[in-house]
Amino acid sequence: MSSKSDRRSIRTKKELKDNLIALLSTGRIIESISVKELADLADISRSTFYLHYSDIYDLLDDIENDFFDEFRSVFDGFHPEELTESPLPRIDGMLAFAAKNSRLVLSLADNQIDMSFSRKIKNIAHGICFDSWSQLYPVSDRTKYEYFFSFIFSGCIDLILTWLRGGIKESRQYMSDLLETFIMDGASVLRS
Repeated sequence: MSSKSDRRSIRTKKELKDNLIALLSTGRIIESISVKELADLADISRSTFYLHYSDIYDLLDDIENDFFDEFRSVFDGFHPEELTESPLPRIDGMLAFAAKNSRLVLSLADNQIDMSFSRKIKNIAHGICFDSWSQLYPVSDRTKYEYFFSFIFSGCIDLILTWLRGGIKESRQYMSDLLETFIMDGASVLRS
């Protein structure tokens, strides 16, 4: 495949992804979106769509995979010791990521398109955070960590969604400080 074909393929996939996200962000449910409609919006033929994806759900999977790869990269190079000083840089990175992807985040969260979406986010965050907290605050009761993580994770996700739904009016700095306070104050339960 030539580099021109590669660029065209990348551009077509991006156009399809952007159009699907745009449709979902209007409140449309995935089941109501046809390949024909999406192909028309992207100004391509249905056969071109099928060169890249088997169906709309395959396209949605590709969008989600891109999302999760980028979400994981927010935590690249993360070390648990950072939490003792301040989780602020990671929180700010997470908020920047959420703001950048707000249409997709809100579409997937508000439309409940894929219940596994929130589970995937939780699993990624769990893998990063749970091990970090248990290294910093060693206790014999692993159940306490699970409760703490569930509480903090749910609160963080709802707080971020509320911020996005409100039009991102408060600064990332304000939201980062708020989240950091909630997390660090909540962590006191692990010290007892």
